[in-house]
Amino acid sequence: MTSLAKRTTRPMPNLSAPLFSPVRLTLVSIGLLVLSACSKTSDRAAGPECYNPAVAVLLDRGTATTRTRLEQTQFDDFLKGYQPANAELPSEESALILLLEQKIRQATRFTGPAHAPESYSNSIDLIEEIIANDEVNNFTLARSQMEFAIENNIGCRYSNQNVKISYDDDGDGNLTTLNYLIDFNFVPVTSEGNEPFVSRTLVQFGAKSTTEDPNDTTDIFYSSAASITTYPVDTFTSFGYMTPKSVVASWSLSETESVTITKDYESKKQDSVEYTLSAGFALEGSDLTRFDELIKRVKFIARYAPGPDTTVDIFLSDFESALSGPNGEIVKDPTADELKQLQADYPDWVAEKYRDPGYDGDSPVPAFTYKGTSLPRRQ
Repeated sequence: MTSLAKRTTRPMPNLSAPLFSPVRLTLVSIGLLVLSACSKTSDRAAGPECYNPAVAVLLDRGTATTRTRLEQTQFDDFLKGYQPANAELPSEESALILLLEQKIRQATRFTGPAHAPESYSNSIDLIEEIIANDEVNNFTLARSQMEFAIENNIGCRYSNQNVKISYDDDGDGNLTTLNYLIDFNFVPVTSEGNEPFVSRTLVQFGAKSTTEDPNDTTDIFYSSAASITTYPVDTFTSFGYMTPKSVVASWSLSETESVTITKDYESKKQDSVEYTLSAGFALEGSDLTRFDELIKRVKFIARYAPGPDTTVDIFLSDFESALSGPNGEIVKDPTADELKQLQADYPDWVAEKYRDPGYDGDSPVPAFTYKGTSLPRRQ
C-alpha cells in the first residue's frame, strides 16, 4: 500500500518498470496537465502583481486523519450514494460492490462502515483539509493571489514543489513525512473567448536513488496519489472549502493497480470510480460469456441527478488499452516487443486506439445497473 505507511517501512515501487504503464497513466497525465497549464499561463502572467509566492513549507501535524467535514473528502459522496437500495442483488453485482469498497478502503483508509464512514486517513484528504483550514499561510496567500488574478483577468500561477507534511498518528514520537507538489493556476478569458477557471493540482510523491550506489544522488520521483480540481471563478475564495466544478483523483495501490475517482458537480452531477488491475481478476460465477478473459477494469458511475434516486451503472473491460490490428483484430494490452513485431510484419499498418464499446465507447452499455442511495446534496 502506498498511501500513509511509515517512510522507514513503506515498500518502494519498482522504478525499473515502464514509466507509462497503464496504472501510472492517470497520475502521469495529471502531472502533464499541470505543466501544460502552467506554461500557457506564465506567458500571460505579466506585471509585478502576479508572481509565484511559493516558499518551502514544513508542517508538523499531530494527525493525518480527517474526522470532520467528511462530505468534503474524495469518496464520501460515492460511498454513500453507491450503496444498493435493494439488499437482494445478484451475486456478481454484490461481489463487485464489495471489491470496490475494499479498494477504496485501501486507498483512503476510511474507518467505519462504507455507508457511513467515520474518518479518512490518506494523503489527498489530508492536504485538502490543511488548505481549507488555512493551516499554512503560504497556501492562503496562493488563494488570495488567485482572487486578485480573477478580479484583474490576468493569468497567474502558484507552484510549490517543496511541501513537507509530517504527522505522528501512532503517538510513538516517530514522524511520517509526506512530500507534495501544490499548484494553483488561473486561466483568464482570452481573445478566443474561453471560460476562465482556476485549477488546483495536488501530487503526493516520493523519491529513490536510481542505483544502489550510496554516492548516487540522482532521484527519480514517483506519484503515490494525485488530484486535479477545477473551480468556477465566481465562487473562488481565499479561505475555507469550495465546491468545485470537477475533480479527478487517483491512488496507486501497487505497481499493477489503481483507483481513480472523477467527480462532476455541475453538468452531469455524478461520480465515476474506476479500479484497474493489470493482472486481471476473475468474476466468480459469472455467466457473462463476453468475459472469457480476466477482467482488468471495473467502473462504477453513480448518477445523483435528476433524482430522487441514485442510479448506478457498472462497466467491465478485459483490457486496459488496445489497438485496432492490421487485419481488423483487436490487439489487447500489447507489449513493446509485440508492437515492434507488428510494425515489422505490417510496415503500412497505422496503429489506432481501440475503445471498448462496453466500457469507454461513445454510448457504452453497462454490464449491470442497480438503484443506489439518494444523495440530495448532489442532486
